[in-house]
Amino acid sequence: MRKDRVFLIACFVVVAIITVCAVVRPAPMAYESASQWHRSSDVAPPESEPFVAFYIWDGYPSPMVVHCINGRYYVYNPGDQLMLIAEYPPSYWVDMPGKAE
Repeated sequence: MRKDRVFLIACFVVVAIITVCAVVRPAPMAYESASQWHRSSDVAPPESEPFVAFYIWDGYPSPMVVHCINGRYYVYNPGDQLMLIAEYPPSYWVDMPGKAE
């Protein structure tokens, strides 16, 4: 009888944890509105500093930190090598969080 209660309580705990994980999700980006994002066709991305970019590949947005060098776009990883990601600008971009205005 006691094993049945422990098993039932354990099942409820597992279901509760799964429910909390499914409901509580972090925000996808730390930006409050889409008005901070720029279309590359309207405003060209900066070439002097890294920025957050959205490339749309296969219908899915791919967020990444990108650095433009001589018209080519590289994935930016501090302390690591730059990797060529595209030779065209991203669909949307925004300045890095914490940048002074």
